[in-house]
Amino acid sequence: MKNDVRVTMTKSLLRKGLYRCLSEKPISRITVTDLCKEAGVNRATFYNHYESPAMIIREVVGEVLMDMRILYYETKRLDENQSMEKAVEACLRYLDERREPIRLLLSDNAENLTGRFCLDLIDKRLERLMDNLEGVDQKRREELFLYSVTVSSAIYALIKAWIIRDIKRKPEDIIRVLKWSFGEDVFTVLFPFDVAAPVPAPVPAPEERPGKPA
Repeated sequence: MKNDVRVTMTKSLLRKGLYRCLSEKPISRITVTDLCKEAGVNRATFYNHYESPAMIIREVVGEVLMDMRILYYETKRLDENQSMEKAVEACLRYLDERREPIRLLLSDNAENLTGRFCLDLIDKRLERLMDNLEGVDQKRREELFLYSVTVSSAIYALIKAWIIRDIKRKPEDIIRVLKWSFGEDVFTVLFPFDVAAPVPAPVPAPEERPGKPA
């Protein structure tokens, strides 16, 4: 138990130290010596937990994503309508309540480590989902993959702009932007992020699309 408490305290010191360093310079210029000095932790202790300062970013981002995943499904489970919209709003509120550390993780000084890590995880999840789709031909799988990449990249960009620019909008405002961008049914087609969500309908070919109203 004492060791667990000590590890938690050490990691907390290193994270806070890293945030202070990130507020001043990019991650590629933050040395282990810089971080240990800022955090008040010796180098040997640092190497007991990490190989580099960048590994702290990966660990924190992984924890944030796991927290949001748990929050998403728990919120949806407790909602009588099993609302994906309410679940997404809860995740946005989670980010809103942690703006400062999230801002640093999304900042230019993090050198897109957060973005690459998030999108890499999404890409791997999409590949697994595509492999498990039944009764869907290859062309349709490719369309679904590209659609899902578009949605996930756009949501990431939206969240980044909201946090980095410190836009004073509430989570429900961001929900409205998502609806405005992708349509009112956006929360019925978030299937890459929700195992219970329906697979989106096929995109109609140009000749099948309705013409402009007269």
